[in-house]
Amino acid sequence: MLRLLVPGGLAAALMLAAIAAFGAEPAARPMALEQLLAEADTGNADALVLLAMLHRKGAVSGAEPAKAVAMLERAAAKGSVPAYAMLGEMYFGGAGIPADWPKSVAWLRRAAEAGHGPSQYNLALMLFVGRGTERDPVQGLKWLALAATTPDAALRAKAEAKIRPVAQAMGPTGVAEGMEAARQWTMLKK
Repeated sequence: MLRLLVPGGLAAALMLAAIAAFGAEPAARPMALEQLLAEADTGNADALVLLAMLHRKGAVSGAEPAKAVAMLERAAAKGSVPAYAMLGEMYFGGAGIPADWPKSVAWLRRAAEAGHGPSQYNLALMLFVGRGTERDPVQGLKWLALAATTPDAALRAKAEAKIRPVAQAMGPTGVAEGMEAARQWTMLKK
């Protein structure tokens, strides 16, 4: 039950957001949202991201992507990698907001540089085709190779499957440059 959670703690915010988002204990929704809003008001980046997810999906009061973006930008200002990634996704697809590929690339790059595997993969794809940025297959291969090292088995398999056809199209010099860029990035992060 909710009373077992520590009020104001991150665990409480996470549990309450899940309750509000997925409809468990409908009577608890107002309290769940109240506590999550209180966390967000303190500037808790995780709470802001969770609340943004709720606004994006319409679990609060209908889909409100503009509110979601505002909350994600607040969380991103605090260094939230999930916020970077979600902003990149939202600006790519125009999920209720105007699509803006350069902004998408900028946010995906921040998440990718922080080690977020799905953002590394998505940034790679945008670099390969030059969507929202200059076409740069070498940097694309770098990010794709890094995405292939993620602990997420499905993402890893997807990235690995993409590497072979990309490498064949790039030629040996481009492949060597891309793989060296990935190696250097990995060394810098250690």
